[in-house]
Amino acid sequence: MIKLEKLNLPNKLTVLRLVLTPVLILFMTMKYENDIFNLEYGSGISFSGFLLYTIVLGLFVLIAVTDFLDGYIARRDNLITNFGKLMDPIADKVFVFSVCMVLVKYDLLSLWLVLILLAREFVVVGVRVLIMENSSKVVPAINSAKLKTLLQMFALTFILLFGFGKVINSIVMLPAVVLSIVSMMEYLKMASEYFWKD
Repeated sequence: MIKLEKLNLPNKLTVLRLVLTPVLILFMTMKYENDIFNLEYGSGISFSGFLLYTIVLGLFVLIAVTDFLDGYIARRDNLITNFGKLMDPIADKVFVFSVCMVLVKYDLLSLWLVLILLAREFVVVGVRVLIMENSSKVVPAINSAKLKTLLQMFALTFILLFGFGKVINSIVMLPAVVLSIVSMMEYLKMASEYFWKD
């Protein structure tokens, strides 16, 4: 069992992100169900709808900020730990794909784009493990992967902020998906020498 008092600040931020993600998903679900109700019964914009919109945006921004801060503080203050190396990327993926799946559920984002992003993550994890097992090197995030993450966060912020339909939202997410494929190919190239090694 994790004892919070033994965790440093970056690790606590990672745990906070994991804890807040299901709360965000709950409020996103409430918001979109409220939107459907108002659309079906012609209620227009309600105070509850505006409140849910504000809470969803606030939680999303808060979680995204913790995603930036935990890595920044860990590097700045030399607080990098094995817990952080393991849990930070897990927390990131849980956060991003939980939000994406809610958007897919309410027909606000293409399922195919999310599946491509998800498949890319599995491939990259496999590549990193392969390289680490064969060379004992930890593979850092490459520039195209960092840019992909930035574009992905921008796209999700845009979708939550403006709430356009599935087509426009998917177009906004498309650059992140293209970069996810590019970065995956770069990772595969890095690991190519190990593919047929006994």
